[in-house]
Amino acid sequence: LTNNQAERDLRPYVIWRKLSYASQSHRGDLFRARITTLTETLKKQGHSAYDFLYRLIGATLDRNPSAMPTLFED
Repeated sequence: LTNNQAERDLRPYVIWRKLSYASQSHRGDLFRARITTLTETLKKQGHSAYDFLYRLIGATLDRNPSAMPTLFED
């Protein structure tokens, strides 16, 4: 539909927001924006969002900051 890469990247997010009738709170809006940013960043870096979130939640529950994954890992 467009040659603009930024618009193509935003399109799934806009459709998701429209189909779900947005959220009912400011916190919900923040969560959606943050999780979308995280997953798109990981996708562009060639990493699995599921694996990243799994390791992040595991390190948080174990209270082990040294096991926290970063977005800049190779």
